[in-house]
Order: sequence, then structure tokens, then C-alpha cells
Amino acid sequence: NSTSGYIGGITGRSEDNCNIYECTNTGNVTGTFYIGGIVGGKEGSNSKPAIITKCYNTGKIEAKIEAKIGGYENGGYRVAGIIGSAGNTEINKCYNKGTILSEAKDYSYVGGISGNEGNVFYSYNAGEIHGASYIGGIVGYTSKEVNNVYNIGDIIQKGDNKSNIGGIAGYLSSKGTENAYNTGKISTGNNASNVGGILGLGYENITNTYNLGKIEAEGQYIGSIVGAEYGENSDNYYLKETFDKGIGKVSDTKTDNSNIKDTEQEIKTIMNSNLATLEGWKEVNNGYPILSWQ
Repeated sequence: NSTSGYIGGITGRSEDNCNIYECTNTGNVTGTFYIGGIVGGKEGSNSKPAIITKCYNTGKIEAKIEAKIGGYENGGYRVAGIIGSAGNTEINKCYNKGTILSEAKDYSYVGGISGNEGNVFYSYNAGEIHGASYIGGIVGYTSKEVNNVYNIGDIIQKGDNKSNIGGIAGYLSSKGTENAYNTGKISTGNNASNVGGILGLGYENITNTYNLGKIEAEGQYIGSIVGAEYGENSDNYYLKETFDKGIGKVSDTKTDNSNIKDTEQEIKTIMNSNLATLEGWKEVNNGYPILSWQ
């Protein structure tokens, strides 16, 4: 427990070539910025990746505002269940079950696995997430890959900046995502923007994703799959009752190819055909697919 930065349940900072393997945190972790259940944040050149594998968090992770400097918030940002700010880190086979809290009113960068950056594979989040903007069930913001993941934790938006919020990633800037699903509810209230059951804002291709989490939001660029999408989208499915459209905004040269289904069972059937048969996934009693390492 601390009121400073770079605070982690296992280590505050990781470096280039750092390999963190099979670590578990069950205690609460509190700080102001760069807060993670396993690692606070990565330092180094970012040309040499760090690797986090088979690490788990169940403790509450909280980023508080320490003070205002020059009228701006100090703290409350880059917070997650595994690593607060990942940089060039590869995260594999990790999960979070702890509640993630950010007191930030503006930019929070909050995720179930990573708050900011990092490649995330074969991981999931089951913890409830609270933040202002750049919030994702898996990662708040990243320019890297987020594939073969799922989120079942609810996302509750609090604060003034209600933008870039997604069941998987809030903002995915230069890579696409595939093989993912969300069942967590997303709540933002009025005047929100870029809110989606899978991505809040995406710039590359989105393939083989599924949203069954209800979206309670009003504003612009809101969709059950993606709030605003600038890449291609295919084989993406959403439950009718979650929101009234699949993609809130597509670029002029693209098309909304998302598929709406009336019942949960219809989507489960498709998921168990298209997702559970892939390497790294498995079906459980005709329920939602889970990762094969679980």
C-alpha cells in the first residue's frame, strides 16, 4: 500500500528482457500512478520486451489522486490487474479477478490486464473496473496486439471525460483484435463517445469477436461491437438487447459487417463453433468458451 508511483503487488518496475513467471498477488495495492497487481510499470528502451506469463491477481488495485499541480490532476492513471503501464511487454496466460479503481476525472488508462500498452494474449479479466476514460476490460490503450482474450467484468465509467471505453480495449490504435468476447456490462451515462462492447475506438481489423454485455451509454459513436471503427470488420456478433447497432461509426470507405442475434444461445452456439475450436480455447458444457490453460 502506497501513495506514490510504480507500485506493484510483486514488483514496482520491470526492465528490458525481464521475465516474470507464475506470480500471484492476493493483497490490495494502492498508489497514485503506474499501479498493477503484478507490476507497476515497465522501464527501459522498450526495444527489448519484457515478458509476463501465468501471473494472476485477485487483490483490489486502486489509483488515487494525490494532488493537483497547476490545475491538473496528479495521479489516478495507468492502473490494471497485471501491469499499470506495459510499454513493450508481452503478457501471456494471465488473469485478473480483483476490482480495479481509478479516481481520475479525466485520463485514467485502466484495464483488467494492462492500463497502457503491451501485447496481450490468452488472458482474461473477471474484475469490476472503474475509471474515467481509456478503459478496457483487457487494456485501456495500446498500439499493440490484443488477441485470444475475454472479459466478464463490468465496466463503470466515472469522471468528466467519458471517451474510449471498450469491453476488450478502450483505444486500439495500430493493431487489430481477433478471437475475443465480452459479457461485462458497460455503464457511462450521458455525453459519452467511442464506447463499444469490444473496442471503444479501433483503427485496424476486428475479426471473430462477440459481445453479450449490455451497454448503458448515450452520446456519439456507440456500438455493441465498436464505438468508432476505421478498419475492416468481419465475423463479429452481438446480442440484440445489448445496443441498437453493431458499430457506432465506420469510416467512409468501410461497412458495418457485424451480425445481430436475438438470443444468448444463438451466440453461444456460434462461439463454440468459431472460437472454442481454435488453438488455445475450449468449450465448457455448452457455455461460454474459456482458455485451454484454465
